[in-house]
Amino acid sequence: LITDTVGFIQRLPTSLVKAFRATLEEVTNADLILHVIDPVHPAYLEHIDTVYDILAELDANKKPIISVINKVDLVKDENVYNELAEKLPNPVKISALARKGFGGLLTKIQEILQSVYSFSS
Repeated sequence: LITDTVGFIQRLPTSLVKAFRATLEEVTNADLILHVIDPVHPAYLEHIDTVYDILAELDANKKPIISVINKVDLVKDENVYNELAEKLPNPVKISALARKGFGGLLTKIQEILQSVYSFSS
């Protein structure tokens, strides 16, 4: 089962946080979290911190997390990857638009799920 939660946005009004809480709590049922990062957004580093803060609040920060850097086809400054490497262990780079990098992402998903579940053929 795959679910897409609402994006984690900083400084949401309290009323919206309460409304989205049930959606955010879906993460607590996950065996694996794909954290999709938009490195083109000017506040991408703050967004990463917000995601990890909320995951900690939900007690979901111990779950396996794959950091997926999307839009790599739009990244013009290679320093972005240096900044991300300091924050994230082994991120996977993809371009959903150009359909690149999905092989590596699928391999990583498979590796993690195989460590969580034992599949027999």
